Amino acid sequence: MEIAAEVTAERPSEDVAEVDPASADGAPLPTSTEAVAALALPRRYCSAIEGTGLLLVDRLDYVEDALVKHAFANKKQATLQQYFQPK
Repeated sequence: MEIAAEVTAERPSEDVAEVDPASADGAPLPTSTEAVAALALPRRYCSAIEGTGLLLVDRLDYVEDALVKHAFANKKQATLQQYFQPK
């Protein structure tokens, strides 16, 4: 709650629900490649946990699939003119 109060105090004219998570801390959002790569460390850690480790790895696989689907949905195909423009 303290964080929400700080953000509200910094931006009193904005609705709390409208605050962009990327701009709240000043850091830009990571790319989809960075987000997928960041899952490697928790995946390695979870795979070493006995008992529920494989279940956690399955959940991380689900998150990775969602990230990849989102990345593909936001890609834009290049036009032929872009390939033949001088650089």
